[in-house]
Amino acid sequence: MIDPDALPETDPTSDSAVQSSIIGGVETDRRLCLAFIADPSARTACESLLGLVEALWEIPVRVREPLMGEMRLAWWQEAFDSLIAGGEGGNHPSLMALAPVVRTYGLSGVWLSALLDAVATDLCGGAFADLDAALAYVDQRDVALSALGLQILAPGHDPHSIQAAARLYGLARLVGQGRMPRDAGLDSFLQEARDVARRDTRSLPEAAFPWVAPAALWQSWLKGPPGPLMQRLKLTVSVATGRI
Repeated sequence: MIDPDALPETDPTSDSAVQSSIIGGVETDRRLCLAFIADPSARTACESLLGLVEALWEIPVRVREPLMGEMRLAWWQEAFDSLIAGGEGGNHPSLMALAPVVRTYGLSGVWLSALLDAVATDLCGGAFADLDAALAYVDQRDVALSALGLQILAPGHDPHSIQAAARLYGLARLVGQGRMPRDAGLDSFLQEARDVARRDTRSLPEAAFPWVAPAALWQSWLKGPPGPLMQRLKLTVSVATGRI
């Protein structure tokens, strides 16, 4: 299989690249939360996981055509299959960093594949017409990423405990990115998700809470990407209080 980095990239000035720039990017909110993870080994493992997903999020930004995107996704799926089977996965830096994490923490191949499903959705377009479509995407991207982090920070803990928090954060981020409309139905869903997230995350071990803390930014994201000062303040307060 061709190494995805050997495939041609999109012109960064093209309309498709500009549109996809809202899709890719660094997981800034979660990277800030790494500082709150006390265990050095777990923190390094979570950093490796973020390095992987950031490489995946860049796929829709870097490809010219859907076929090239499909080739990249096929390459990554084979790499994930290799990792889960005990292999190295390939020579991509993010895979090399993730391989020992998969072995140590037994990361789920189902959740890793869900991340690829999210990328496949991004390759088809940036916007969501309704809540159901957006929620399906958020489950593939944000819930899957949250569940993988939970396997590192709280092995064996029920992944359903982070579902509402991940949905709350993911949907609000889509609104802030201009990828879905905000209406009364969405506001009602988010309010309910906030209540469930606050209830469910009470059962999380203290060590795992930083991974769900980005959900505390949900109201900020509804207005657009939060500024760095507000971002750091809300994340710090959330981790200190253990509250979304």
